[in-house]
Amino acid sequence: MSEIRVDTISEKTSANGVSIDSLAIKDGKITNLMNATLSAADLGTGVHIKTADSGASAHASADELVIEGSANSGINILSGNSAEGGIYFGDDGDNDIGRIRYDHANNSLDFFTNAAERMSLASNGGVIITTGDNLDTLTLTSTDADGNPGPVLNYYRNSGSAADNDYIGRNIFTFNNDAPEIETALAQNIIMTDVSNGSEDVKYVHEQMTAGSIVDRFSISATEAVFNEASIDADFRVESNGNANMLFVNGGNDRVGIGSGSPESVLHIEESSTPKVTIRSVDGTSASIKLQRQDENDVRTDFELKNDGGVFKIISDNSSINERALVNFESAVVTFNEDSNDIDFVVESDINTHSLIVEGSSGHVGFGVSNPSSVIDVRNGVGERQAFVFMGVNQDTTAMAIMSSYALSSQTATMLQFLDFNGTERGSIKTSGSATAFNTSSDYRLKENVNYDFDATTELKKLKPAKFNWKVDTENTVEGFLAHEVSDIVPDAITGKKDETETKIKVIRDSANQVLGEGIEEADWIAGKVDGKYPSDSTWQASETKEKYQQIDQSKLVPLMVKTIQELEARIKTLEDA
Repeated sequence: MSEIRVDTISEKTSANGVSIDSLAIKDGKITNLMNATLSAADLGTGVHIKTADSGASAHASADELVIEGSANSGINILSGNSAEGGIYFGDDGDNDIGRIRYDHANNSLDFFTNAAERMSLASNGGVIITTGDNLDTLTLTSTDADGNPGPVLNYYRNSGSAADNDYIGRNIFTFNNDAPEIETALAQNIIMTDVSNGSEDVKYVHEQMTAGSIVDRFSISATEAVFNEASIDADFRVESNGNANMLFVNGGNDRVGIGSGSPESVLHIEESSTPKVTIRSVDGTSASIKLQRQDENDVRTDFELKNDGGVFKIISDNSSINERALVNFESAVVTFNEDSNDIDFVVESDINTHSLIVEGSSGHVGFGVSNPSSVIDVRNGVGERQAFVFMGVNQDTTAMAIMSSYALSSQTATMLQFLDFNGTERGSIKTSGSATAFNTSSDYRLKENVNYDFDATTELKKLKPAKFNWKVDTENTVEGFLAHEVSDIVPDAITGKKDETETKIKVIRDSANQVLGEGIEEADWIAGKVDGKYPSDSTWQASETKEKYQQIDQSKLVPLMVKTIQELEARIKTLEDA
């Protein structure tokens, strides 16, 4: 038996039906619930509004209100033009902790969680997702386990009139400055540079806020990858495992450093130990390094280093390409001015611009002189009246050989000529085919205050000839003089002073005690041992004192001997006449 249990019946009969506690029933249908509250005791499992059987069953977690039909089913929420319609989710702590809202004022659909708006769908299709913490704002998850791509975010430019340089998509990162104003911090752009079927090209452009402006910092196209497209003062740096500046492009100074973060030139290569630059031809052709300059007419090669078939060439362009020098590794020949042009070869020292010169026009070689006047011209270029040529020899070897080109003994050749600063001959060594003459100037025109009246015998008697042996040759006894004893009698015959010494500063010697250099800083000596300039067993001294020995020109004693003989002959004649 069915029954209706009610507490109050307001009307038994009415055109509107029967109302029971705000529940209106007419013609067997509920027409108005008004403010009625229906509990589970009243409804059983819930409210099921059914227009037709769908063949499905309601989910146990969502069966309090069921809308069912055999076709399309739905809930229609109607609101005013400027009002809102929504679905609210509440609990005993907050009756709208979550909700879905449609705002008819701006035609946006908003989603709320934890009593705050988290996502909004704008009327134009834009989506805004808001988070108040550092949690992931958007996460795409794929459970696919095969080789297909994982989560996919697809930017689709659905245009019926695609054109070159149209944007496919753009990622923008914005922030508020302290104004506050919204600024674009970074933008990533994908651009269709060519949309022609079969030849499509796409370009990636990375824009970034720099000095208050959004500029192109990096781009990749079909033909190139460009860093710093905007040409601003921005550096490019590549770090390796052991070097923070393996590659460094200095944007402000237009310089490139390899191994250096502060390049001092257009290309600066720096390495802590034994830097190397390798240029390799893999097809057997020659490799080269060129230094060129371009004027309004053409490009000229001022300098080229070229490895050509085992021959290392130095080439210069002086209206035409000329080989200035080459090193032939196969024949072990080093040649300067291979093309035989009028080109000088000059070696400059710290104090002399022409320590060595080979004059291309004359073929003369000069040491310490810019314009050698003979085949070999040796001068001191520092103002001192000395020129030094040092030749070290071993036992039974020849330090210097001067050969006369004359074949006949009747011809005399000057092998060595001594000139003063005016070019006047002061002495010579001459030879014929059979004899050598050692000559010194003795012309009367060079002399004054000539005195023939002096006591040579008394002076000669003061000389003390002695027998002795040299310390380096203890087996042979010879006759001669001690230089300091002669200096008081014939001073012109002696060079140097008794017990004289000289001090050498910062001296490097090899293991055989031979001097390798003077005036060399200790740090330079240490570095020189590392790079092979000095032997590893060489030694360095801050200073050393060396004995400087006196020398004697015994030819200066001949006039004294001759005068003594003359005096003795006169005395003998006087005795004979008596």
